[in-house]
Amino acid sequence: MITLIQLNAASQAEFVQLLDGTYEHSPWIAEQAWAQRPFLGLDQLKLALVQVVRNAGREPQLALVRAHPELAGKAMVSKTLTAESTNEQGKAGLTDCTLDGDVRTVTMGSGASLPERIITNDPIQRRLQYKIEAGPLRHHLATLDVIDLHDGTCLGVYSTDAEPDVMALVVGAACGNALIELRRQFDDGIRTD
Repeated sequence: MITLIQLNAASQAEFVQLLDGTYEHSPWIAEQAWAQRPFLGLDQLKLALVQVVRNAGREPQLALVRAHPELAGKAMVSKTLTAESTNEQGKAGLTDCTLDGDVRTVTMGSGASLPERIITNDPIQRRLQYKIEAGPLRHHLATLDVIDLHDGTCLGVYSTDAEPDVMALVVGAACGNALIELRRQFDDGIRTD
């Protein structure tokens, strides 16, 4: 376990190494927070890191988000997730992911495997659509839209259409739990109160 004494005594390079993975693939955050030592408590360290992100400006903030692996994305398929991301994926209910052509098979914590075909992945419209192609569903189409609220925030809207109808509730609830966990993780990195 890393202590505040170690962090406060560390050189900038050691500090960055000790905090490696705190902000995935973004060592610049720890590099800049290092100058705010000494930290009297974990809350001060967290606040220093958050302030670096807040003060970074839009482009570095976007780069930070883009550096983070997507849920059940390429890094999960290639088994190159960090321990932190593997833990996050597990909290969202995902334990494994494989890719065969354009079909991604996601394995849930329950052991259920769901083959999904990506229908739309449009970064301009900020829309992702996929359909589950096997299991108890006769039909499935899920859509995730990210709507810019033009105040530095966005709204994620998830909808699902499934047959039999009751499966929309099951799939929607699982995805809803994943979105709640995602929001919690974002909020933990932004709020300081």
